[in-house]
Amino acid sequence: MLSRFLQFGNEHDLFEGENKILLAVSGGLDSIVMVELFLRAGIPFSVAHCNFNLRGKESDADADFVKKLAQKHGIKFHLKKFNIEAYSKKNKVSTQLAARELRYTWFSEILQKENYRSLATAHHLDDSIETFFINLLRGTGIKGLTGIPIKTDEYIRPLSTFSRKEILAFAKKEKLKWREDSSNASDDYFRNRIRHKLIPILENLQPEFQSVMQKNFENLRQSAALQAELTSSLTTKFLISTGKNKWKLNIPSLKKESEATAKLQLILNALGLKSTNVESIIGSNKPGKFFYSGGLRMLRDRNELIIERGSEASLKPVSLTGSDEGFHYENLHIQVKTLKLMPGQDVSKEPSIQQLDAKKLSFPLLVRPWMAGDFFYPLGMKNKKKVSDFLIDNKVNRIDKENCLVLLSGTDIVCILGHRIDERYKVTESTQYIFTLTINKL
Repeated sequence: MLSRFLQFGNEHDLFEGENKILLAVSGGLDSIVMVELFLRAGIPFSVAHCNFNLRGKESDADADFVKKLAQKHGIKFHLKKFNIEAYSKKNKVSTQLAARELRYTWFSEILQKENYRSLATAHHLDDSIETFFINLLRGTGIKGLTGIPIKTDEYIRPLSTFSRKEILAFAKKEKLKWREDSSNASDDYFRNRIRHKLIPILENLQPEFQSVMQKNFENLRQSAALQAELTSSLTTKFLISTGKNKWKLNIPSLKKESEATAKLQLILNALGLKSTNVESIIGSNKPGKFFYSGGLRMLRDRNELIIERGSEASLKPVSLTGSDEGFHYENLHIQVKTLKLMPGQDVSKEPSIQQLDAKKLSFPLLVRPWMAGDFFYPLGMKNKKKVSDFLIDNKVNRIDKENCLVLLSGTDIVCILGHRIDERYKVTESTQYIFTLTINKL
C-alpha cells in the first residue's frame, strides 16, 4: 500500500515542495491510515483536529486520542473547538454545512499563518462514489460527476485511489487503532443512506463496481477539462465586461450557435450561476424581465442579457469637498477638478466629462443613487423633469437605471452622472471657475 501511495502522490504532484503538509485528522479509520502512510513515507507533516462538540464526551475523546498520537510521534498538533449549533442557527445552515464552512475556514487560516504548503484530507474512492450519486440525484453537470478532486489549490487527497475495504484491511494488518464515529452508522444523513442502501445494490449488480467507477471518474474528468476549454472560448466570444461584476451578452448572436441553450448554461455557470431555467432566458421575448440565481441578477433587455453580480449591496453617499480628488464608487472611477475657465475654452459635451459652474455650487456636494421623486432641469430644458422619466426617455435599461448616481448641491440635483447636467448649473459666459467630473467605468 505504501508503494501505491507514493506512486499516486508522485503522479499527481501531491508531495512536491519544501514546507510541511498539514493533515486533517479526525481520529477515524481513514485519517489514521493516512497518518501512518505519511510516517512510513518520511514526509514531514503536522496534524489539525476539529472538535465540533456534537457528541459530547465522545468528541472530547476523539480530540484527546489524536493529540496523544501526535505527541507519541513528536508531531505538531493544532486543535480548534467549534460551537456548531450556534453557527448553524445564526447562519441558517445545516449542521453538516456549518461544520464544513467552519473547518475549512480554520484550515485556511492555519495554512497561511504556519506557512504549510498544503492540507491533506483522507477522502478515498468510496467517498468520491458517494459524492457522485449525491450530485447525480440532486442534479448537476459534468464537473459534479467527477467525484472529489484529487488536488484543488492547496488541498490534496492522497488516499483517493484506495477503497474503504483496502484501507480497513491495511489498518487491521498493521494493528492500527482508531476512533469510531457513532454517527456513521446512522441513516439520518443523505450520504449515509447512499452508503448503506444504494451502493450495496450496485455492488451486487456489478462485482467490479468500484473499478468501473474509478474508470468513469477518469473519463468524466477528461470531459470536464474539455468542457472548461469550451466554456473559456464561449465567454471570450460572447461575454462582454461592462464594469466591475457586470457583463452583457448578445442573445441573437448566441442563438445562431448550435446548442445555444447549453452554451448559455456554460457561460452563466462560469459566472457562478447555480440553477435556473436557462430556456426561459434565451426564449424570452419580453424585455425588462429579471432572472435571479447564484448571486446573479440578469435582465433580458431587448437583444441583450445584462448580468450583474452582488446587486443587492446598498450604496452609501459620498461627500465631495470641492478639492481635487478621485474616488471609486461601485463600478465607476470619478475624478474631480476645479479649474479657472480660460478665454475661448470649449465646454465638454461628452457625458463622461461633466462641467458645472463652480461658483453656483454649495459645498460639500453629495453623490448618491437616485431615488423616486428626484427631479432636475435637464440641460437645454426650461421645465423640471423627474429623473426616472429622463432615464426612461433616454432608453436606459433597468439595471443601469437602478445604478444611476446623482450629484447634489444642497437639495438640488446638479447632474445625473454620465448622462446630463442641470440647466441651472451649466457653464456660461460669466463663469470664472468650472467644476469638472470625469467619469470612467472600471
